[in-house]
Amino acid sequence: MDGGQRLSFTQLHAAARAVAARVRAAGVLPGDRVGLVCDNSAAFVAAYLGILESGAVVVPVNPSAPPVVLQGAIEDAAMRWLIADDPARLGHGALSSSPVELRLDEILPGSPPSGSLTLVSPSAGAGLAQAAPRASVPDDLQAIVYTGGTTGKPKGVMLTGAALREVAEAGVAMLGLCSSDRVGIITPLHHLYALREVDAALRAGACLMLARTLTFPASVLRQLHDERVTYLSGVPSGFALLVERYSEALSRCRDHLRAVTLGTAPCPPALAAALASLLPRTRVILTYGMTEASRVCYRDVEAPDPRPGSIGRPYPGVELRALDERATPLPPGSHGRIALRTAMAAAGYWNRPEATRDLQLGDGWIQSPDHGYIDEDGYLFLQGRVDDVINSGGEKVSPDEVEAALRGHPQVADCAVLRADDPDGRLGQIVLAVVVPALGAHLAADALTRFCASRLEPYKVPRAFRIVGSLPRTPLGKVDRGRLRAAEDEGT
Repeated sequence: MDGGQRLSFTQLHAAARAVAARVRAAGVLPGDRVGLVCDNSAAFVAAYLGILESGAVVVPVNPSAPPVVLQGAIEDAAMRWLIADDPARLGHGALSSSPVELRLDEILPGSPPSGSLTLVSPSAGAGLAQAAPRASVPDDLQAIVYTGGTTGKPKGVMLTGAALREVAEAGVAMLGLCSSDRVGIITPLHHLYALREVDAALRAGACLMLARTLTFPASVLRQLHDERVTYLSGVPSGFALLVERYSEALSRCRDHLRAVTLGTAPCPPALAAALASLLPRTRVILTYGMTEASRVCYRDVEAPDPRPGSIGRPYPGVELRALDERATPLPPGSHGRIALRTAMAAAGYWNRPEATRDLQLGDGWIQSPDHGYIDEDGYLFLQGRVDDVINSGGEKVSPDEVEAALRGHPQVADCAVLRADDPDGRLGQIVLAVVVPALGAHLAADALTRFCASRLEPYKVPRAFRIVGSLPRTPLGKVDRGRLRAAEDEGT
């Protein structure tokens, strides 16, 4: 279901076959990279499945990205073709002059006559010659999904068909999905976080309900209720909006919504508790994963919480380790870099052999970007990204721990913790907290310092505070630390 448009599985697969046929006829060959630049819609799903059926490699791209970002992705992935639901998204300078139009009313029943997908080839250029060496590309490569890039340049994560199937099956098993379920998608489909739910729903034979945007949350919630959606995944910032402003509409879903999952960013305990209260018969599940290994850990929200701060235990078939700086496994409870082994893992990074070597540790193990520890019972506790850990006078500070303490303040609506240079030159780095006050609240640095000092060890207490109106975020709700650091560097 896509808004008012309803398709059977037979119709959807016929549409995918039609896309595949048109793609092949245009000259797309197995292994070619095909960019997919579409909003959430049935057309996106049909094009996604059609690209895979053609034997090509699908490369989802943010449809709201400016042309310069799209051009960067075209060159990085050495894309041979692009499929878009609006040619204007693609710009003109980077495209050939012979686009192929796929009218949606010919392949998707119920589509308006004006709707279409455009298949076009980028103009020849130096970037297109930079294909990854054949030896580094797996035979079963089906998708290249770019990391969110909250810090540094996004990398193309190579996902094989086998890995995508494992990701889908793990989701089906964790949720107990079946053909009677109705799966709601409210996050952008160009991210693996949403795309994996599409794959899981299709694998289980469940009905798929797509919300095109959360711009009008009340309308989306009404649709979720009217369609009796049984499972919904989203990001903490999105659910926070629904809880704060649309709690009554959300609570109307309590009789049919049997599970919700939250991922991509830490979930504040207060938000998890609020969801459990509004949806008392719904499983509220916290998940942890990354583009390089989509499903790593999960846990059900419980009251009281038996393991505060834990992100849960691994999915079946996922092994975890904490490693020291020499990549040696550490005993339970020891803090280190988290590594994992799973059949869901990526095959590496497209055209980045050095980054792939850094990712892969050998014997099927890959290292995550996260720092944390694993307790005696196998529960994972995260303490922030390795690159974000603050070294203050030789003491290691987890931004996540400081942020969790600050969010306990009744007048703090949001916050992010960064490292900053010590202006006195003694500690090397200090803890900097960027804080968003609650509506109508007036926060002072000295009061925040006292609050943190009552909850944190002295070296973890922020030595500087910035009060701001909002935090920059990525489309999936993560704090965009790159933009936040740049703003701090510019003094804005």
